[in-house]
Amino acid sequence: MQNSGEDIVRRFEKLDAEKGTYKAHIQEIAEFAIPVKATVITQGTLGAKRSSRIFDGTATKALRIFANGLYGHMTSPGAPWFELTTKDKALARMPQVKAWLRDTSQRMRDAMNSSNFGMAIHEVYTDLGWAGTGNIYVMEGTRRPLNFVTFNIGRICLDENAEGVVDAVYRLEPYTVRQIVQTWGKRASKKIQDQATKNPDEKHDVIHAVFPRQDVELFYDKRSKIRRLKWGRENMPIASVYVERESKNVLEVGGYLEMPYMTPRWLRDSEEVYGRGPGMDALADTKMLNEMSKTDIKAMQKIADPPLLVPDEMRLSPMRLTPGGLNYYKPGPGEGPRPLYVPDRIQVNLEYENQRRQAINDCFFVDLFTLLASRDKNMTATEVLELAEEKLALLGPALGRLQVELYDPLLSRVFWILYRAGYLAPVPEELRDQGIEVDYISKLAMAMRAFETKAAQGALMFTGSVVQATQDPSAWDVYDMDKITRGVAERYGTPQEWLRPESEVRKIREERQAAAAKAAQEQGMRDLAAAVPVEKKVEDGSLLDQVIQGGKASAGAQ
Repeated sequence: MQNSGEDIVRRFEKLDAEKGTYKAHIQEIAEFAIPVKATVITQGTLGAKRSSRIFDGTATKALRIFANGLYGHMTSPGAPWFELTTKDKALARMPQVKAWLRDTSQRMRDAMNSSNFGMAIHEVYTDLGWAGTGNIYVMEGTRRPLNFVTFNIGRICLDENAEGVVDAVYRLEPYTVRQIVQTWGKRASKKIQDQATKNPDEKHDVIHAVFPRQDVELFYDKRSKIRRLKWGRENMPIASVYVERESKNVLEVGGYLEMPYMTPRWLRDSEEVYGRGPGMDALADTKMLNEMSKTDIKAMQKIADPPLLVPDEMRLSPMRLTPGGLNYYKPGPGEGPRPLYVPDRIQVNLEYENQRRQAINDCFFVDLFTLLASRDKNMTATEVLELAEEKLALLGPALGRLQVELYDPLLSRVFWILYRAGYLAPVPEELRDQGIEVDYISKLAMAMRAFETKAAQGALMFTGSVVQATQDPSAWDVYDMDKITRGVAERYGTPQEWLRPESEVRKIREERQAAAAKAAQEQGMRDLAAAVPVEKKVEDGSLLDQVIQGGKASAGAQ
């Protein structure tokens, strides 16, 4: 049986055993880069010091800049970082559809900003930096529409389908006896219930398994003439099962309409399930830098407080090594008071250490995020992009993976949670059976798309020089200026409500053409009238009289 406790525990233990090498690897990384998370293999005492292996904090600082940079430039709560659109771009420009997309995007952003999304996504970025794999659980909130939770990556096991997509998650979580009884009541095993009064604080492992359900029941809807999902928590396409690990007792069987777990990986090897992150690339340099710093500390201690060679006859005389201490000795001929020891100037060669620090910073893209965050105020956005172009190209593949494995499924889950809760406005008829897509408009996404704008600007400048040299403006006929203008505005992150619909633009142009035609007609009448001498009477029925009378009639009609 797919939902049986034995099968789920057996599957988790197999996946956890296969994960052993990965867990040992990220445990070592955590000890050097983020000691607070160095609980992948060993469980330390709460509040205990965990930084005993760190003698240089470069990796810790670089990881913090990496996570803060992604947070501030990809999903900043202070600026829109996504907006909904449709696959059919012409449909997205229809006034009623455009208004609904804009309103829905804003409602989704408001719901996420009012939740704990910011804290959770920052922890995801941190996990991506040191462990290469993150996780975030999206669920309905109790006091707010949405709730986001992250878990210890050491207790998460992933399983991929044939397409390399993570479609099953097994999470191990320790619960106290009291928590199990509060959550599941009489469904707890007899052992747990017996301990409820005797030892309520004893912890037991509970496995939460989420995987595709294979035995989903459907029914035929006669009205819509399509097969629909039979409603029920135990018949949803994504199964959810809670199991006590020790007794294999099933505590709860439920389900989800969408995958609630997002498990992004920074980079992934074709034969590995878990990701690899900057922390793995920087581990060798981090360990070397810490050893070098440890050695330098010892060297500086020896220089500042060196070992002394003391004459044997001074064995019984105490040495006074404190500042200003007086030590009496038998002077030689002509000798007077003199310092016991004058330390040389402390000189430590930092060249090799700085090379290792720079290598670590490069792994975490510190220079890029520092450049984007603290650029010279006199520099234009174009100048900053030119400086960051090479580094953005290196970041591109990882950001593309984040879009597929994190942002797309997360926003889809958020949309449907809010839609089912009645938080979103009704969908317009024009969008029925139409696909909705997401455009990412964060600072970093816009920076990467701005290269298309740069290419367009270069092409237009070249065309302008060709027209100027040949005095032939027909070269401009190659370009659709409306599409270029609208595309450049979108790539600079201009809000859609600032752009007029195409129908409104056509109306403005038609009115402008009509006004120009009228002005030209009136100017022609004035020129024609001025050509006739004042003393000459306009003959009735003449061409000039017809023009004048026509102009009067036109003016009267207006």
